[in-house]
Amino acid sequence: MDRPTTSPDIVLTGHFDPRDERRYTHVPFRVPARLDHIPVELGYGDRITSDPRARDGNTLDIGLFDERGTAASGPGFRGWSGSNRLAFTVGTDWATPPYRSGPIGAGTWHVLLGPHEVWAKGLDCRVEIWFDPASPASHRCRTSRASSTPPAIPGRGGLAAGRPPLPLALL
Repeated sequence: MDRPTTSPDIVLTGHFDPRDERRYTHVPFRVPARLDHIPVELGYGDRITSDPRARDGNTLDIGLFDERGTAASGPGFRGWSGSNRLAFTVGTDWATPPYRSGPIGAGTWHVLLGPHEVWAKGLDCRVEIWFDPASPASHRCRTSRASSTPPAIPGRGGLAAGRPPLPLALL
């Protein structure tokens, strides 16, 4: 997979504590007009698999919603790769599976972050987003077996319903 050669246009950073496990958070960011694709990369420390037997580390899930809203399975849902991907691209005519291609509309988009496992010392994360309408969509990834449907959280009314976002900073 090729990484964009320029610095990211947006960097989101944050910290999750163990009490934040399985609390899904929509993190907003603004997308300008006239884009063909948006590459996204996720980074975090002490990464482990999502195997329930794995301990002493972190697992962070990621998904994406466009400017049409954050309703689960709504028109703004562009994809969910859980913890199977650390990088993906959505574009007008192509997207990294299991994400959906389609118009890149200007407005407020949301990265959905789900700390599935959080080690006692916490989980520091960084999401990098590129806006480069002139570059080719070379930030493509191999196929994944991930689900394209965001998870419902038992006993919590779905995706972070009614909860304020966790503190994540926009750099």
